[in-house]
Amino acid sequence: MLKAHLGPMQMFPRFLVCFLLLTSAMPVEASVGARNSGIDLSVSAFEIQYDDSLDENKYRIFSSASIPTRSDNLYAIDGVLFVASTLTLRINNAGTNTATGVSITVAIIHDEYGDFEIYNETQNPSSINGQSSIDVSFQIIPDYAGNHTMVVTLSSLQVDDNPADNRFQRHFTVAAFYEVFDDINPWTLTTPWQQNSQAALSNPNSLHAGNGQGSTYQPNSFGNALSPVLDLSDGLVNHNRAIGVAFFYSGAVGSGDNMRLLAKDEQGNWNSLVTLSQSIDSTANSWNTQIGTYNGITSPIIPIPTNMLHSAAQFKFEFNSDSSVEDVGYWVDDFLILYDQRARDSEYGVNVIPGSQIPALPGHTVTREIIIENTGNVSDSYELTASGVPPHWESYFTYDNGASITSGVQVEAGESKSVFFKALTDENTTYGVEDIDIWISSLVATTIESYISTSVSILPTVLPQFVSMPTDPKCGAGQSSNFAVHLENIGEGDGAFLLSFDKTFMPAGWDIEFGWNQSDSINIPSGSTLEVWLSTSLPSDAQPGEKGEFTLVATAQQDQSKSDQIDIEIVSAMVSDAIITLNNGEAEGDIEVEPGSFHDIAFNVQNMASRMDVFQPSLAFTGQAGWGISLVNPSSLAINAQSSTIVKVRVEVPENSQAGDRMPGFKLVMTSQESDVEFQSELFSNITASAWYDLEVSFSEPESIIFPEVPFEISFFVENMGNGPVDVIASVDGIKETWTSWILFEGENYSQDFGLTARYESPYSGEATMMILAPKDAGPGLLHELTLNIMPKGGVDITPEGNDFYFTVRTAAMRIPTLLVDGEENTNLAVNVDHTTYGNLSNLGNAPDNGGSIMVEFENIPIGVSVNLILNEGTKLAVNQWHEITLNPEVTIPFQLITETNNLSEINSILNFQFRYRSGDATVDEISVTRSMIITEKRLIDLQMDSWSQFQSEATNNFQFKISLASSSTQPEKLHFHSSIPEGWGIICSGVALHLEHLSVEFNAGHIQLQEKSIECTIVRESGSETGVISIFVQSEDGFINMTLQDTMTWSMPIEDSMSFFENSSATIGLSSLALVCVILLFFVLRTRRDGDEEYEVESIENQSYTANQPQIQQSGMNQGMQQNQQHSHYNAVQPSMHMQAGPPAYGNQSLPQSTHYPAHQSQTYQQPVNTIEQNHLQQQIHATQQPMHANNSPYHPQQQVELTYQQQMEEYQRKMADWHAKYGG
Repeated sequence: MLKAHLGPMQMFPRFLVCFLLLTSAMPVEASVGARNSGIDLSVSAFEIQYDDSLDENKYRIFSSASIPTRSDNLYAIDGVLFVASTLTLRINNAGTNTATGVSITVAIIHDEYGDFEIYNETQNPSSINGQSSIDVSFQIIPDYAGNHTMVVTLSSLQVDDNPADNRFQRHFTVAAFYEVFDDINPWTLTTPWQQNSQAALSNPNSLHAGNGQGSTYQPNSFGNALSPVLDLSDGLVNHNRAIGVAFFYSGAVGSGDNMRLLAKDEQGNWNSLVTLSQSIDSTANSWNTQIGTYNGITSPIIPIPTNMLHSAAQFKFEFNSDSSVEDVGYWVDDFLILYDQRARDSEYGVNVIPGSQIPALPGHTVTREIIIENTGNVSDSYELTASGVPPHWESYFTYDNGASITSGVQVEAGESKSVFFKALTDENTTYGVEDIDIWISSLVATTIESYISTSVSILPTVLPQFVSMPTDPKCGAGQSSNFAVHLENIGEGDGAFLLSFDKTFMPAGWDIEFGWNQSDSINIPSGSTLEVWLSTSLPSDAQPGEKGEFTLVATAQQDQSKSDQIDIEIVSAMVSDAIITLNNGEAEGDIEVEPGSFHDIAFNVQNMASRMDVFQPSLAFTGQAGWGISLVNPSSLAINAQSSTIVKVRVEVPENSQAGDRMPGFKLVMTSQESDVEFQSELFSNITASAWYDLEVSFSEPESIIFPEVPFEISFFVENMGNGPVDVIASVDGIKETWTSWILFEGENYSQDFGLTARYESPYSGEATMMILAPKDAGPGLLHELTLNIMPKGGVDITPEGNDFYFTVRTAAMRIPTLLVDGEENTNLAVNVDHTTYGNLSNLGNAPDNGGSIMVEFENIPIGVSVNLILNEGTKLAVNQWHEITLNPEVTIPFQLITETNNLSEINSILNFQFRYRSGDATVDEISVTRSMIITEKRLIDLQMDSWSQFQSEATNNFQFKISLASSSTQPEKLHFHSSIPEGWGIICSGVALHLEHLSVEFNAGHIQLQEKSIECTIVRESGSETGVISIFVQSEDGFINMTLQDTMTWSMPIEDSMSFFENSSATIGLSSLALVCVILLFFVLRTRRDGDEEYEVESIENQSYTANQPQIQQSGMNQGMQQNQQHSHYNAVQPSMHMQAGPPAYGNQSLPQSTHYPAHQSQTYQQPVNTIEQNHLQQQIHATQQPMHANNSPYHPQQQVELTYQQQMEEYQRKMADWHAKYGG
């Protein structure tokens, strides 16, 4: 094989194998350069390379094109089973024009099947320029081992100048097993065999019989290298090219020593394949392989018999040494197994389709075409069988030429072939379709089979048969008469019959023909009978009783061998005439007859002919329907001419007849036996079934107690046993006039009667209930004797026994307590706002409930919450305990539950409670109503005024104090402060002259974290009385909170004592005026500054606490008090005023302890100045009036800090007063 580079456009690091077109008649040179125009495509070179470098290193020794310098007969394969490799083709265009629409197809065909492609792929490069080439690659992962053929086909849109080289073909051989002894674990080795890395063709290891290069094997050594068990059962027995094993070996052995390769056959016997005893190279630098020839082809494959291909195949290398000369032994590497794998069952497929059919008559051959489709990838041979064939049929399969199929049917892959199922039917085969199952199975792949359910058709036969006539037809002399003959088709198929006469034995003048509308052919369905109408005519001289005979023949039109005939005699008849009427004694109109009885109807039959006639009576019905209609005397009657006789017909009414059922109509028919002429009466149907009533009633035992205003039920089952619908009347004897009753039936209420249908409809029976209602004032304990009567309306019950029921009931003493509570199930509460829950107890019964008791039961009552129960506007009752009451009938007792909260009540506190009433009658169940209340709102401002921190002095002549505020409300609060003081006095709080304008303080919601603030205040006096009342008013933004702080105080240091110039009246007036002016000036200065800051910030004392070591201030002679009023618009309840004891201000109600949020104010000690001010603090009152209003939800804005502190303001005030005194005091 020629090796060449693919070209300068792609510098492959290895050679491509260039093929020689040995099979072509054209020389190589001609195929390359003979043409210099047009298109000439060919494969100029190819290369097969493993995709993975590890695979390349592992399988390269025996693989084609992997070692360029190796001889062709040293490689055995082109690939390994399931190992990816790439085939690169160099496509050359030897022409001068560009080839477009190029198509390159690579197909690998299994040699043992011919048409089995194990690989097929096409690539379409866009174009190939003239005098140039391109390289195209195909990845191949062989999935079948063995000897295959690779075919490359080239084409383009243009006509190729040399189409002979458009096809390239070569062998493509795939190894099934390749071992390089990298992993020796699957092998079983005995001494001297071992894995060795000193010498190997496919690095890094080889199989070695010996002790390595530096030593010799032992004398008398015998050992095996046994391969793993291999499943080679998928190998083909018949193969066209060599199959076997190949390996390389090296080393040296002494004389008489050898190595054998053996294979195990199906019986477990070891068969020697080759024996090696020559030395190659003791250094293992040179390696040999065995070269064999099969069918003229030389290769390294050592052939193996096909009996070595089985499911437990094994190979072993056996080493033997004698006792004389030893050497290094043998190395073995690159052991491969090559055999042709049989196509797997998945490559096979078959489908069978029913084709056309040829039906046949019984005794003939039916045919059904069967189409075989080979849906697999391999040609196959199929066996056909049929099942379900009737036992007396002879079936077989044929080709389309009629030849019988005796062996498998060969069908190429992807092709279809028609065969035919044929069967010779039995003479007695019935008309119809016979189902046949056709099975087809592969003779190669035993798992491949298919079947179809098809059918063959048997044509029907037709066969005529006349029905015998009961009497001979008659015809009067000189008259014509029509009569019918019945012909039946007893064949299996519909058919047409030809009709004909044989008149040989007809008297002269007598004739027989087909009726005026009767054809001489007739179509009769299989199994059907049709009438053939004939018409006969007799001459006028025919004597009564004279006869004529003819034959009627019917022949099957499709098979004239099938026919039947009937001989018919015609009798000359007399001329008959008769009249049939109801007897004069029969009443006109409907006749009611009781079911189960009968009634006879009399008919008068009069013979109007001129001679005696014999009549046979019969009846013609329009319907029987269970009624008995019969002749009293069915015998024939001889009636003289112009005479008459009575014929009676008995009508029996069925016992199960329903009222009003009408008999089926009938006619009395008198047939002359002399002329066959029929005479009929008018249709008679005047008898109806009369009605009868029978109610069958069963009563259920009722309760013995009737409760007022509660329907009392007594059930009964009623069934209509009569023969028609009935209205049922149900009544009760013995009930009071004031009582009411009605019937409940089928879910509907009826005043007294209800309907039942006849028994053949619904509802003809059912459960009914008599409902009795006693009034509310029915006296308890009274006994009532009652009778329930059931009877039909408009008739008499034929079995009245059991239709009434006597029972007694006693009026129950009923105690029906009812508990109603107003309002929602869940209620929201507000702190310091009372809530009232209203309800009432009633007794809807007719007896007093003595010894009843009521209780309001709370699961828990939170701190700061008190609840009381008030019954019937009486006194307060405790909750969580029973209170006995008496509930008289028709009496309602109202009650109220008062819930009160105070400042200690915590937000989100929940009160779950029940109103429970327990009857004095143990049989009455306790009743209860569940309610829940939750405290969701709190409006509470705590206001405390600290003790005086500085007394009146010559320097200041003022009082200083601090107001502490705390909000625990659930909403933001905004408080407005203003004051009322005596004339000439002033009060300044946080920079605001409180007696002249308002001071506002804002709080965030304080129910989660207490909101605290403080206000520094100073009281000054420039003139006016020494004793006066100071009032500070506090009001919330929405008016809900209103408080007033009042204090009466006396100035113990007169103005004259501190300022001597006041002794001069004018000076005093002037000084007072100047002081007032200074106060006003100070007010305007502060007002101006306040206008720039919106509001003054009061000192925040949030999150502060008082400590126990705070300086002590002794307070004596001070009385402080607080009065707080709360009012809620929904309840209009005002709490009484409560006066506080002397001491520090407390929260709201005097009886409540101080909030844990604030420290307790203790007595404090203070070192007084020399000039003691007498403080006469009278009782201090704080009035708080709270109105429920919507919370002010405007955001809280902290007030801005004023520029001047309080001390700086006072110093400025005193400086101005000192200046005035220095100027005017003298």
